[in-house]
Amino acid sequence: MSSIRAFVMTSGLLALAAGICAGPVEADERIRVPAVTLDDKIPDEASVAAAFFPENLVETARDCRVTKCGSVIPDTSVSSTLVTFDRGKASLTVQSKAFLDRVGAVLKKRQESFENLVVEGHTDTTGSQELNRTLSKKRAESVKTYLASNFGISNVETVGRASDVLKDKDHPTAAVNRRIEFVITLSGK
Repeated sequence: MSSIRAFVMTSGLLALAAGICAGPVEADERIRVPAVTLDDKIPDEASVAAAFFPENLVETARDCRVTKCGSVIPDTSVSSTLVTFDRGKASLTVQSKAFLDRVGAVLKKRQESFENLVVEGHTDTTGSQELNRTLSKKRAESVKTYLASNFGISNVETVGRASDVLKDKDHPTAAVNRRIEFVITLSGK
């Protein structure tokens, strides 16, 4: 990562973190840090941990927990097309399992660091919206089941987003739109 990009990202997160202790936020008004994308290769555990648990937000969550600032810490978000599925299917591929093994290992080690994990399934625009909503929910459920069965991760919710939030709006049937997004609510522990 270039030093300029790192500076901009860090500055933005610090500004966001500085403003979060202003007061309580309703659940439907939760702030989400822009998604970190893990797509290039199966990342090592350190890269997964850095994406899921940005140190500056973890520290802010701890500080707010200790000072009882009454604030909601922004949710972290990780998007990945490494959780792959055959077209029209909800069963995990070998590549998906390799990536989820890294994710599961990190989540298991850091279970006290987050309140809950939401697994969002996304699809491209191929097929009807009703079919895509069902399929995206089943895909998210497959991820939840895998994490629970292999790593004992139990505080997981699932959402099927279908093609509501396309990553590549210019190419609505592109593979990058068929992805899983993880949203983590940090606990400050």
